[in-house]
Amino acid sequence: MMTKSSIVKDVEWAIGSHRTLLRINGLWIYSEKHSWLDIAMNIQALLLTLSIFGFVTLPQTIALMKTWGNVTLIGDNIMSNLPVTMAGIKLIKMWTNKKILVRMVKQIENDWYQLSNNTERDVMIKYAKIPKLMLLCGLINITSSTLFYHILSNFFGITLRATSNLTDIYGDKILPLQSVYFFDLSTTLSFYFVSWSQLFGSLVASLVYTTFDITFGLFVLHTCALLENLSERIHNMPMDSEVKFQKTLKSTVLQHCALVR
Repeated sequence: MMTKSSIVKDVEWAIGSHRTLLRINGLWIYSEKHSWLDIAMNIQALLLTLSIFGFVTLPQTIALMKTWGNVTLIGDNIMSNLPVTMAGIKLIKMWTNKKILVRMVKQIENDWYQLSNNTERDVMIKYAKIPKLMLLCGLINITSSTLFYHILSNFFGITLRATSNLTDIYGDKILPLQSVYFFDLSTTLSFYFVSWSQLFGSLVASLVYTTFDITFGLFVLHTCALLENLSERIHNMPMDSEVKFQKTLKSTVLQHCALVR
């Protein structure tokens, strides 16, 4: 039997991790009582965007211009530069539309409270498991891959990219990413500061990239669950009473119109 407390637990289980991920990216809106949190979210999103473009995209783009004409170095640059740049663009796009984003997440929460029986709940849980698994696997995969790549370079001196005297001009030290800076990196401190900043920017880009894709997947799969429940309601419409039939038909049509919008 469904109770309010059980529904609250279901909602937290289904979308709690997704809300947390949006908050980490600075993509959440709070009530007017906590307006300072909205400011903090905007600053957080700005800092994450700057870390992506400042630590990774800009240095790699400069290196791309410097190596223009060398197909091997251009391909090596684009393989890492393009996904990170796309992550920054995705973050900006989500931030400019975060009101719609938050409204859709809250609508998912409202849909859980409107469930009428355990059968519909089971359908919602079935579809909610998929984005949760996608979230877990996506974060583990992309975080471990990023850490592995940078740790090999920072700790063991193993660089999994093409090197060149056009961009790798810091002696025996080789940065994890093909990049060019306008300041001296000959000292150990400055070199490792830049190296770890590239790791941080790459991790932020990985998080943003995963957040965008998983959130979109959540919306699609939640809609699939609602459509399946709607289909089941149509098949089980009461035929013994005209009043019940009209009431059920009206609610079904309204829900379908809401899904179409």
